[in-house]
This record gives sequence, structure tokens and C-alpha cells, in this order.
Amino acid sequence: MTNYKKTSRITLITFGLLALISAYFALQINFNYDFEQYFPHQDPDTDFFNKYRERFGSDNDFVLIGITNKAGVFNKPFLLRLDSLTKDLEKLDHVQKVKSPTNLVEYRQAPLFGIILSIPYLQLHKPYSLRADSIRIYSNYYNTEHYFSKDAKSVSIFLKHDDCLEEDVSSKVAKKIKSTVGQYSFDNSHLAGKIINNEFYIKKIKKETFVFIGASLLLIIIILLITFRTFWGVILPLGIVLLTVAFILAFMKLNHQSMDLLLNILPPLMMVIGLSYVIHILTKYIEELKYGKNKINALKSTYRNVGLATFLAAITTAIGFITLTTSSVKPVMDLGLYAVGGVTICLGLCFSCLPASIYLIKPNCFNGNPGNQAFWQKSLRNLFLILLKNRYMIAFSIIPLIIFSVWGMQKIRINSFIQEDLKKNNPLKRDYLFYEKHFAGIRPFEMSIQITKKDSTIYNKEILETLNKLDQYLEKEYGVTIIYSPASIFKQYNQISHNGDLEFYKIPDGKDIKKAESIIKRGGSKFPYQEFIRKDGREARISGIMPDVGSFEIRKKDLALDKFFHTHLNTSLFRYQLTGSAVLMEKNNQLISKNLAKGLTIALVIIASIVGFVFRSVRMVGITLICNILPLFLIAAIMGFFGIDLKLSTAMIFTVAFGIAVDDTIHFISRFRAELKKGKNPLYALKRTYLSTGKAIVITSIILSGGFLSLTFSDFLGSYYIGLLTSLTLFFALLADIILLPALLLLFYNNKEAYKLTGLIVSQTN
Repeated sequence: MTNYKKTSRITLITFGLLALISAYFALQINFNYDFEQYFPHQDPDTDFFNKYRERFGSDNDFVLIGITNKAGVFNKPFLLRLDSLTKDLEKLDHVQKVKSPTNLVEYRQAPLFGIILSIPYLQLHKPYSLRADSIRIYSNYYNTEHYFSKDAKSVSIFLKHDDCLEEDVSSKVAKKIKSTVGQYSFDNSHLAGKIINNEFYIKKIKKETFVFIGASLLLIIIILLITFRTFWGVILPLGIVLLTVAFILAFMKLNHQSMDLLLNILPPLMMVIGLSYVIHILTKYIEELKYGKNKINALKSTYRNVGLATFLAAITTAIGFITLTTSSVKPVMDLGLYAVGGVTICLGLCFSCLPASIYLIKPNCFNGNPGNQAFWQKSLRNLFLILLKNRYMIAFSIIPLIIFSVWGMQKIRINSFIQEDLKKNNPLKRDYLFYEKHFAGIRPFEMSIQITKKDSTIYNKEILETLNKLDQYLEKEYGVTIIYSPASIFKQYNQISHNGDLEFYKIPDGKDIKKAESIIKRGGSKFPYQEFIRKDGREARISGIMPDVGSFEIRKKDLALDKFFHTHLNTSLFRYQLTGSAVLMEKNNQLISKNLAKGLTIALVIIASIVGFVFRSVRMVGITLICNILPLFLIAAIMGFFGIDLKLSTAMIFTVAFGIAVDDTIHFISRFRAELKKGKNPLYALKRTYLSTGKAIVITSIILSGGFLSLTFSDFLGSYYIGLLTSLTLFFALLADIILLPALLLLFYNNKEAYKLTGLIVSQTN
């Protein structure tokens, strides 16, 4: 006894010191958001884009500032304030250039000396010119639509900042831009861009991490109070899960891992998963105490009966998370790896810190309200009786449920949007919707053109004419607006050289191309050809902006574009490749089905192998898989019927939920197997299992579902859907474990004798 007490105290003192050290590091964890981490990892398209960006520059290192004046933008006081803002923005550190309606110019070529002159679209120093200026702007709307809305009540400023800013610099620049805009009393202002996103997301991630932890803590305390109704019944499980979170956060900090959009769900995840292990152990310990055993024997019996099941449950949960490492997206891989670490830590605490704590606590400290125990026993007995009477109907209900699920699954679409993570009422989402409504949109379009015709360059007349046809298709059919390309540069020159006449906005005649090439190369900022044409003339860039129509529609547009290219253009001249941040994000969606199928298959095979090896029964494998695959089918059907698209966040829930949901099934069949080994009849063994494990299964499922449900408070739709759909999956898994699983076991084990014994069970129940 003395040795047990000494060992327990040493164990708790050790973990107490480790907890203090871990808390110190955990509180210093950094927060980060880098959407480029969501590009496919070690992928040829990602490698191509990185090299493309080195040659032509980034496609998203800019900020768009939309400003509304309800009385109309052609108002001198408004335009003077807009001009002041433009000049203030130009002075900011790390800002390369600012293009605004007030510094927007069109070019003309002087007839005598051929010098290219710049003429402002808005002549603010001339008080009566605004009407004429507005007419000129909208008559040449092709060149100005990025800066003036169609209703003439909003304008847009384009701010280019340094490429690939470091996180702390990016945040400072974003705050300074917002502060500068905020100094002016415009009717409305809207900001969009990568650094604006980053600053917003990091702030939100910090807030929501604490919200998730707080909501999970509140849920855990409430359920523990209802379940055990004792001080130690609340404090002990709570201490184990908080210790788990502190350890995993400290490990992340020491590994220089920041908290990001996916990892911020890790703390509540570990809390609810860890709590389910503790509750199974604590419930069994209290049950053993009820049989009159002392605490040493009760502890030994507890770990002998549920120790293996808890270990297997942790293994299956870890397998669900390990499959996330098959993803091509680094944040998903990180979530999988750290979640496995968290499960391992929690399991270790359940087999070291938990028994040491239980031993030092007096057994009567776990005695709750007897009425509470009676309620559970009566409820479970009544439910078990219903199952006995309706086992055939319950077992064969699988067939219509599978038909319903397959029907719904066929309606699922693989689809995503650039700002899909934000709810509609989110202020950042509203800023992006403003650009969708009043301007060309916010989705960047990037296309690489590589010349394949031997001894030819982009300056070839035939190639420029063909590229012009491609530009026209992209504008009219694909939906790209504000196209910048080699063809548009030459057309712009041709228009300028003919006094701005729109009739000459076309590719110059063959004899003028050489002259145009020379002038364009000397044109500097007037003709920024180096941003769109490589020096050797063998590669070029087509860039533009388009509405965010979603990856489902983009895939159809890509197929139509490929067909157009091979049907209507001379493919021997050049080849094209779509690239850019939007394309890479969409490629992730194209890989979703493959990764989901691969991850789920791996989880199914490994878990089936473990169940088969431990229980030495093909029947147990089949029953386990049926009870845990059916909830996944049902959640897929719900996604199909309610139009919830398959994307990065929603795809994750299948493998994660499967790994977690199978835990309760393993606890149930482990106890059932133990009762059979005692020589009990299958029906009696099932009844004993149901009454013994039913309470723990219901409580842990409620905790797990509730913990995931706390994620629905998130402003990020990704976290929202992970929480909602995983919670629903675990609820369906609970129904499968307490209703379908016993019915299937009755069918597989000595069903004839079960019929004879049903009457006896009924009489005992009554």
C-alpha cells in the first residue's frame, strides 16, 4: 500500500511540474495564416507556379480599396479627398505603386516627335471639366472599368506592395493601409487582398481558439456534473484533458509550429476525445466499487476490463488522423500529425496520471446520486427490451438506409470558392462581395504562354493575332475581364499611335509590329511589357480578373477552353498552361476524391485488421464496419441533399469521424467478448454489456458531438462544417452502437436460444 501511495505521489508531482513547464510554452504559441500552405505539396503545378512567379512576379501581392460616394463619384470634394488618400498611400513603406482614378492616365503619341504623352482622365484643377471627363471615361470603359463602377457611385484603388512580405511586416502594412483609409470620411470603404486577409484571419484564429476551448470546457463541466455529480468526478477528467492540451500546445511551440486555420480546432478536439477515454475508465471503476471491491482491486479490474478497449480506441482514433497525412495539403498533414501526438499523450496520461490520481482519492468521493444510477439502469433496460422485440426490423433497416444514402451521395459536388471560408455576414466577405457586385470580381486569372514554333517569338504577327483570338474568347466565354496580355499591349500601342481612336484598338499591321516592339520596350511604365513578356520573347503571360464562380464551374470552363484551343487556334504556334494561386487551390479540390478514398480505405483496412486480430472473428469485423460505415453514408447523403459541397474541410470529416466513432463500438464488443469468455449465454452477455457500457457510450458520444458542435460558433465555414458534420456523424454512430449493433450481435450469436430467453429477460426487467 505504501509503495502504491509513494509511486502515485511521485507520478503526480512529476506531471505537475511538466504541466507548469508546458503551460509556460503553450501560452507563447504563435498564430499564423498563410493560404499558400494550402497549395498542393510537392506537386509539379506548384513548382511551375513558383518558377512562373519568379519570372513574372506575384499574382496576388496587391490590395484593392473600394470606396463609395452615394451622391456619385464625379464630385469635386470627393475626388479631392480621394486624391489625398492616393498620395498618402503612396508614401507608406513597402508600397510600390498606387493606381487610382485621380492618377489614372491615357496615352497619346505626339505627331511630330513620336513622344508618348500622358493625359489624366480626371482634370481636378479644371472646375468645370468633370462632366466631360466622365463621358470620356465611360466611352473608353475598357481601360477604366477596374477603377469606376458602372453606376458611377463607387471607385477602386489598386495598391501594389512588395512581394511575399514576412508575416509581421505584412500585418503592419495591412494595419497602416486600413488606418490611412479610415482617416477619410467616405460613405463606405472596402478592402480586399492577401495581406488584408492574413491580418484578419490571424486575429480571428486567435479569438476562435479561445472561444472553442472555453465552449468545450463549459460543455465538459456541465456533462461531468450531470454524469458523476461529485467534485472529483468533474475535476479529475477535466485535469487530464487540460494536461493533454497543455502538452500538445507546448510540443507545437517547441517544434516552431504556429496555430493556423485548421490547427485551432485541435485543443477542443483533444479535450473531447480524451474525455471519452477517461469516462470509460472512471465509469468502470465506479462500477467495480459498487461490487464492494477495494480501490486497488477495483483499479486492477477496471484496467483489465477496459484497458485494452481504451488502447484500441486510441489506436483507431489515431488511424483516422494518420490518414490525413496522405493529403497533399500541409495544414491538413500537420493537423493529422499533431492530433496523433495528442491522442498518444492522452492515452499515456490515462495509464499513468489517471490511475495515480484515482488511487490517492478516497473511493467514497466518487459516490454520486444513487437516483442518477437508477435512471440509467431503468432507461437502458427498457431500451434493451425494445431492441429484443424488434431486432429483425432494426437489422434489416440497413437496406433502405443504404439506398437512401447512395441516392443522396450522387448529388454531391466537388466545389469551392476563394472566400468560401467566410460566412455571408462576415465583414471581410462583404468586402469581397462588393467587388463581385460593382467591379470585375476578385478571382485572379493567370495563363502562361510558351512559344513552340521554331525560331519564332511573341512578336510574330500570326502569333499576336492568335493570342488576340484567345483574349477575345477568355473575355466573352471564359468570363475574364481587364485582360493584360502581349496582344493587349500591342493593341494599346496601336490605339495610342492613332490619337486614342478606339477603332485602332487592334493588332498593328505587320510592317508596324517591329516599330511597335521597339517603342513598347522603351515605354517603361507606359508599356510594362517585362511583366507580360520574357526577354527572349519565347514565353508570355496573360493576366486578368474574373468573378469567383466556384471550382465546379471553372472545371467546365477549362474543358471548353481546351476544346476551343485545339479546335479554333493553330496549336503549332504555342501551348498554354493555366496557373496562379486560384488554380492551385482548385487543384486541391480535384485531389479531394482521390485523397478521401485513399485515406478512408487505409483506415478501413487497418481498423478491420486490428479488430480481426484482437477478436479473432470475421463476424466482429463485419459488424464493426457496418455500424461505422453506415453513419458516413448517411452524412454523405445529407451533404448531397442539402447542397453541401465536397471540399477540403468537408472531406476531412469522413476519416476523422470514422476513427473516432469506431471507439465506442470497440468498447462494446470488447465487453461483450469478455462476458462470453465468462461462459455466459450470448443474450445474457449482451444484456450485461448493454447495461454496463451503455451509459459510458451515450455520455462520451454526447461529449464528442457537443465538442465538435462548439466549432459551429466559428466565423469560418470550414470549421463550421467540420463541427456540424462530424457532430452529426458521431450522433448517427451513437444510434448505430446502441440500436443497430446489439441487433446485429443477436442475429450472429445463437439467435434461436435468444428467442427462448427473451421472455425470461422481460420478466426480470419487469
